[in-house]
Amino acid sequence: MKLLYRGESFGVDSLTNGKIYEAEIEDEDYYRVVDDSVEDYLYSKINPAPLDESSTGGRWGIISDDGTVFCPVIKRQIDGGDCFIICDIADEMIKPILLFEEFSVAWDEDMRQVCKQCVFHDDLP
Repeated sequence: MKLLYRGESFGVDSLTNGKIYEAEIEDEDYYRVVDDSVEDYLYSKINPAPLDESSTGGRWGIISDDGTVFCPVIKRQIDGGDCFIICDIADEMIKPILLFEEFSVAWDEDMRQVCKQCVFHDDLP
């Protein structure tokens, strides 16, 4: 599986904001991730961060084997192109009518906030 890390980069050989990592599920609490050290280490599924608490850490976005991501706005798997379109609607770069035409979803302010909080939205730190 692939994971997108979004959050504060930490360590020279740990995790970098915006980078995609190869990973496996270790157990219900951890992923085994090949990090920047090119070694595999266990990282929390909820808040990957250094054990010494020198960073606030971040969160993961799961990229499915078929390359799709879960969209919390339309509540299903979508490809990267559709993700960009929805982000552009949230950023008011394109009109939301396109979302309705493509996915039969009526856009509202709540959806904008959900999108902007999504790990795949590019405005996150």
